[in-house]
Amino acid sequence: MDNSKYITVPSYERKYNGKTVDEVIKTLQTGDIILFQEEAKCGSIFRLIDWAIRCCTRSKFSHVGIVVKNPPMGFLNENNEWVTLHEDKQQEDKCFIWDSSKHFTRDPADNRIKFGIALVPAIHYFNNPKLKHQTLYKRSPGTAAQKLWTTEAIQKLYKFVYNKPYDVRLLHWLAGAFHIIIPKTTDTFWCSAFVTYALCSVGILDEKCTNWTLRTPQDLSSTSSDNNLKWNPGMSYGDDEEIWKF
Repeated sequence: MDNSKYITVPSYERKYNGKTVDEVIKTLQTGDIILFQEEAKCGSIFRLIDWAIRCCTRSKFSHVGIVVKNPPMGFLNENNEWVTLHEDKQQEDKCFIWDSSKHFTRDPADNRIKFGIALVPAIHYFNNPKLKHQTLYKRSPGTAAQKLWTTEAIQKLYKFVYNKPYDVRLLHWLAGAFHIIIPKTTDTFWCSAFVTYALCSVGILDEKCTNWTLRTPQDLSSTSSDNNLKWNPGMSYGDDEEIWKF
């Protein structure tokens, strides 16, 4: 997959806090939550959506995703054979952000551009000239939580959320903004709803007590003042850590 059109500065040259893009990406692990403090990706509609998210949630965060390294997701190759990404030599040792958004790169699992849940090469978010004035934060799982991000758990989650679209329902946006209780759904996900659902799916959050449909990026930050996430016994994530800015 060619992402060269997005990159103007070689990843080994751009640095933040003494580390290059490549060095920062190597520190990421599967299950890390990545929080985005960002301006719009492009165009006025995305600028409006980012502003609305920050305003309604009273937060600096407008997007969130999950790190997946050497993903066990798969695709059909030219011989009509199922190949997982970590078995594909072109994807070996690659790092992706799994999120729900309007994407401009092809999901390597099926080579499709999606408005919804997809895998995005981490380098796209860390070294994309279209993403200006952006700060990325990492929140890593504790030891017990990290162990739940198994190949089987990720594959199960992937099969369930595959091709799920972004949640554009006005009722859901209003409910999230004004803290109106509505039933949780699994047919559409905005970014934080997907990440929260993923944490429930692998067993880190209490699925019965967590309404992922109403969750915001701020809820997934360690700085959240609301107790909107019900952690299962022994499960935890660390504090937000600023890892990249440009």
